[in-house]
Amino acid sequence: MKSRRTPAVSPLPVWAGGLGALALCFLILPLAFMLGRVNWATLGATLATSEARDALGLSLRTCLMALGVDLLLGVPAALVLSRSWRGVRAARILVALPLSLPPVVAGIALLAAFGRRSTLGALLGGAGLDIAFTTTAVVIAQVFVSLPFLIVTLESALRARERGLDEMASSLWASPSRVFWQITLPTVLPGLGRGAALALARCLGEFGATLTFAGSMQGVTRTMPLQIYLARESDADLALALGVVLLGVAALVVALTETPWGSVASLVRSRLSSTRSGCGSASGVASGARAEGSLAADPESGIGDSGDDASAAAVHVAGTVNERGWDVDVQLSPGLVTAVVGHNGAGKSTLTQVVAGTLRLDSGRAQIGERLVDDAATFVPARRRGVAMVSQAPCIFTHMSVLNNVAFPLRVRGVGRAEACAAALEQLHAVGIADLAHKRASDLSGGQAARVAIARALIKRPRLLLCDEPTGALDYETSKEMLSLLERINHDLGTTIVIVTHNQVLAEMAHRTITVRDGRISDVEVREDPALASSLTW
Repeated sequence: MKSRRTPAVSPLPVWAGGLGALALCFLILPLAFMLGRVNWATLGATLATSEARDALGLSLRTCLMALGVDLLLGVPAALVLSRSWRGVRAARILVALPLSLPPVVAGIALLAAFGRRSTLGALLGGAGLDIAFTTTAVVIAQVFVSLPFLIVTLESALRARERGLDEMASSLWASPSRVFWQITLPTVLPGLGRGAALALARCLGEFGATLTFAGSMQGVTRTMPLQIYLARESDADLALALGVVLLGVAALVVALTETPWGSVASLVRSRLSSTRSGCGSASGVASGARAEGSLAADPESGIGDSGDDASAAAVHVAGTVNERGWDVDVQLSPGLVTAVVGHNGAGKSTLTQVVAGTLRLDSGRAQIGERLVDDAATFVPARRRGVAMVSQAPCIFTHMSVLNNVAFPLRVRGVGRAEACAAALEQLHAVGIADLAHKRASDLSGGQAARVAIARALIKRPRLLLCDEPTGALDYETSKEMLSLLERINHDLGTTIVIVTHNQVLAEMAHRTITVRDGRISDVEVREDPALASSLTW
């Protein structure tokens, strides 16, 4: 007996299905009738004319050049627009404005800017660079109308990605350029692919701006849309044939927007991961690993040495963050576990952000050891502070393997691949997940990801470890394992640890508990004999 399938989602209303089908028919029928009118037997001969060849070749060349310019300019623009800064909303409106302009108006605007009678055009002409009514003008017109498609699509992808990845990479010694190439770009490849496909499709169909700004000269500015427009009056067969060709090319380009870019991105990401921060097989790096459970520092090794006053982990912050109403004066003693507690929004995480270097004080100063890291005249970025971070969201780089995640800080510092991977495997042994070394980070459970984050932080050999709600996304048993691991790190390495939490029970394992309330330090409690992590119950 044939089984009935249960719908995976709520069924559509009847009216929605009917109107949706009508919309599809409305869009498909004109194209179908156009295909039906083409004389397929003579299509090849029709397209063999010099006018058709010149128009097709010019369109392909200019569209590819325009796409290159779109990528060169659009990717940085999307990065800028994805950030929060004064006036960003107005900038987004201006970038999207060409999307709503009639193509002819776009051509008039370009002519006003670059035409021979314009101030800029006259200056360029004096330098021997006439733009209007040249092939260059065609490319400029295509860029003007297509660039917003790339920027808007990519900017949306950038804002939708997991938060905190770039900040985490920066705290792992990565420069802004390295963060872009190895972290940001691989995570937005699907959005970039769709944006590029939409921009290319717009270039192919551009007509009005090109005609107004570049004119219609065969072999110079007459693209496929212009040739179709001219042929429509004198040679209907040629117009239909060119229309079919343009339809086919456009269909191919538009189909790229539905390409499984996630799979393509995964392939590219794996290649980027293996070539830039990659590690080979486990057998190739296992020889450098110590016995499981070892957390002992190696003072004679240069691997992971921050070089940023790492021997001093005392912290003093006395300053304000006006936007958050935050004003504290607090000292963190070296070699101890300090718990920072308080309700949500009290200002706990602000303290870790200020210490880590992801948030700057509006006034006051922050000091790590003897080194001033933040005041009115000085600001040391996160990558140069020698501070390690572990957050509630582990911020694992899902396009990398587990081993490459942990090796990332050392590869950033220029440590050789074999040495970095051996050190990474050693840290994975220490946190008990060496068997996951070559597993994709995207396939990890919450507890496994948290351990990877700890191993990645430890490989820096920090003297200060900031843990912002480290058990927030973990179950009870995994949370206790995480706390026991932090306890071992403090005991074996003497690492200063700051645990930000709203769970008062967790604070019992700390030597000091700092209570934050409404952006102020309200209480400081000192414990001579903190509780063991294994004894905590909540």
